[in-house]
Formats: sequence, structure tokens, C-alpha cells
Amino acid sequence: MTDERLAAGRFHLSEGEKALASRDLEGARSSFESAVLQFAGPDLKMGEGHALRGLAGVAMGDRDMERAESLLNGAVACFRTVRTLLDALDDAGVSAAYRADALEAEASVQVELGGLYLRAGRVSEAQEARDWARAAFDAVGSRPSEAGVWALTAHIATRQGDLDEAAMAWRQVLGIHEKAGDLRGQAGALLSLAEVARLSDQLETAEDQQKRALSLARQIGDRGVEARTLAGLGLIARHRGETEAAVMAYEAAQKTARGLGDVELQGFCELNLGELRSRSRSGQPVAHFRRAVELLGTVGAEHAIGATLLHASEHALRTGNDDLAIPLAEGARRIWRSLDPVRGVGQAYRVLVKALGSTASDEALLLLAVVREDIVGDAQPHAEAVADYYRFRVEADDLVRVEAMEPEERRQTAEEYLLAKLEERLEGTGLNLSDLGTVRGALVLLDMLAQAPDERELTRLEEDDLEALPPEDDFYVLTEADLVPGDGT
Repeated sequence: MTDERLAAGRFHLSEGEKALASRDLEGARSSFESAVLQFAGPDLKMGEGHALRGLAGVAMGDRDMERAESLLNGAVACFRTVRTLLDALDDAGVSAAYRADALEAEASVQVELGGLYLRAGRVSEAQEARDWARAAFDAVGSRPSEAGVWALTAHIATRQGDLDEAAMAWRQVLGIHEKAGDLRGQAGALLSLAEVARLSDQLETAEDQQKRALSLARQIGDRGVEARTLAGLGLIARHRGETEAAVMAYEAAQKTARGLGDVELQGFCELNLGELRSRSRSGQPVAHFRRAVELLGTVGAEHAIGATLLHASEHALRTGNDDLAIPLAEGARRIWRSLDPVRGVGQAYRVLVKALGSTASDEALLLLAVVREDIVGDAQPHAEAVADYYRFRVEADDLVRVEAMEPEERRQTAEEYLLAKLEERLEGTGLNLSDLGTVRGALVLLDMLAQAPDERELTRLEEDDLEALPPEDDFYVLTEADLVPGDGT
């Protein structure tokens, strides 16, 4: 079989030699660069890189993150090889476009790697990948794919509790998609902007953005985006205390997700239906939490399982089952130590302080409250208020002892204290400490919670012992951004 690429390469060589002989330097440059491109085959290497990137997407769909990471790194190597092949050529020649395309392709892969790192809790690596991609787009100029860099920036900011940074980044994403006429991208950005607005208590803005996203979803016929928009409207209704409207929205989203075979979104809906029914004292909230864990466990959505455990632990508190609230909240904390070390871990500590409030010493509660304050800083304003509350309750010597510790020493001391308390709570359950935060451990604890009595009529907690609710009880709610933190939309 004749290799047409070799024939084309030889033709360009011949043309280059003719041009050089006639002192046509621009013509010679163009012909010789074209010959290099034919013989080196950079477009073939580009194709290989894109194919590896596609296979990485398949691996992520199969939840094989280790293979996905390997394939994405392989794609990066391909795109870098292309740039190496072109380094000997002039930027002003025909190779310039190839080089820019290779740089853009690698930047997009770096964004995907950053999303994968973030999902695994490797935040510093996610930031490095984002920074590399951002520098690459500075070099190649504004392109529609740059939206991925800003989306990754928003996801990182959200995990770190910086809602202002997240909102700014999502506005950049929206602007890029509007300029490109990408309706699906616009809908995704509006969904995320709506969630940031909801968390900032700007409910009218959030609702307007969700409705704009819903209109776009129906305009392009994307049932998946429509389901996520309905779930977002459920969050807003929940925030307003409109339980019936929130339940209807989640049930509609769940029905759509079931038709699409979207297991992860079904689990998301079960989680929030359980939380709503726990608050309204209707239905079987624990059954919803259990189905959420089963569904989310099948797709490896650990972050979402953590959210389920958090809300189940709050249900245990409401029903007077503090002994179960403690291991459930600890399970969430263990999942989030790497996946959500600021926002999620801070909320887990919030529940642990509440759950231990009736049995632990004021000094121990101060220790836990200050550890939470160390972790979240200004991201969760109530953390400081709760820590101050216990500062006024302890003896001066106890206060000095806790405050004199370095943050890491406080954290380690709190870990040791929690381990001792958890060992007491797990006696007779058949669970070990290592089971906390796992699907098996979650299901065992939820089965115990389902059988436990609802003692909320008999429960009497001092109001001052608890944080003001809302708004902080609304601060940590699972969102679409939590389900797919590496999504480029």
C-alpha cells in the first residue's frame, strides 16, 4: 500500500528545494515546514492524544479513576510530543496553528486531571493542573475550551468555602459560553451560579437563574440538565422552608433521572427527600437515606455518601439518638478529610459538638469547637460563635490549655478524644472504627437508626447549646457541583 503521507512529504521537499534555489525564502519555509509535518506526523500524534483522552472518559464512566489518570497522562505526553516535534520550526510558519492546538489540547486535559484530583481530595495537585492550564490559555488566547479552567477554579473555591471566588469563576464560564453560543454550557453555568446565590441567601437571584437554566434545558431537549434544574429548584424551596414544593421538585427530578438511568442523581434526590422528611416528620426519612447510600455506593460517589451520613446524623439528633449521631457524623468526617477538608469537615464537627453536648465536658466541647474554628476560618461564621460560647463556660486553666496548643496539636488531641468516644458507641454494633465512612458501616448504622425510637417529643436541649438554625443548617447541602466536581460545564 502506498503511503500518501510519504509521497506528500517528498513533494513538499522538492518544492522547497526549488523555492530555495530561486531565493523564495517564504515559499521555501512553507514547503519545508509542510514536509516536516508530513514526515513527523504531528496530526497523528494529536489524534492519538485525543483518543487516549476519550478512553479516559470511558474509564471515568466506569469509576476506574486510576486508569483514567494514567490515560490522561498519556494524552498529555502525546500533545507534548507534538510541540517538541514543532519546536525547530518558526512560530510564524504553518506549524504555529499545530503548536497552538496541541497546547490547547493539553490545557483541556490538565483541566480534566484537575477535576479527577479534586474528586480524590488531592487539592494541591488540582490547583497545579488548573494553574498550568490557565497559563496555557494565556499563551494561545481566549478559546471556548477555556471555560473548563474557570469551572475547575469554581469547584476548587467551593471546596475551600470561598463562595465569592466561586461566583466570579462561574460568571466567567457563563460569559465564555454565551460568546460561543453554547446553550448547554450556559445552562450548566447558570445551575452553578444559582447554587452559589442560594448559599449566599440570594434566593430570588438563585430561583431566576435556575428558571433560566430550565428554559435552556427544555430548549435544547436535554433531560439530564432539566432533572438537575428541578433538583436545584428543590434546594431553593427547601431553603425557604417550602417543604411540599421541595418534595415535588425532587420527586420530579428523581422520575426524570430514573428514566435516564442516572443512578447518581437518583441517589442525590433520595438524600434530599430523606432530609426534607426528617425535618417535616413525615414518611420514612431513614429509608430514603438508606436507598441514597445504596445508589451512591454503586457509582462510587463517596462525597455524596458523606453528605448522606451528615444528614442522617442530624436526623439522629432530632430524634434523640445522639449515640448514633456520633458515628454517623464521624463517618462523614472521615470521608471528607481528603475530599472536602474545609466545608465538609467543618460541618461534621458541627454535628459532633451537638451530639456530644449532653455527655462531654465543656473542655472537650471547647476543644472540638476550636478545632472546627481552626479548619473553617471565616467560611462558616457560626464556628467562631460556638467556640466563644464554650470559651465562656470553661475554667480559666482549661481555656489557656486549649488555646495554647498549636492547631495541629489541637487536631490530634481532638482525634484521640473522638476515637475513645467512638469505641464506646460502637460496642455491640458489630462495627469497627475502620467501618465508619464505608457503605457497609453506613447501612448498619442506618438500619439501627430505623429501629430506634423517635424521642424528639421527649428531647429537651438548651437552645444556647446549639448553633442558630438557619442559616448554617442550610450551608452544607449536596449540589450538582459535589457530584461531578471535574465537569467542565
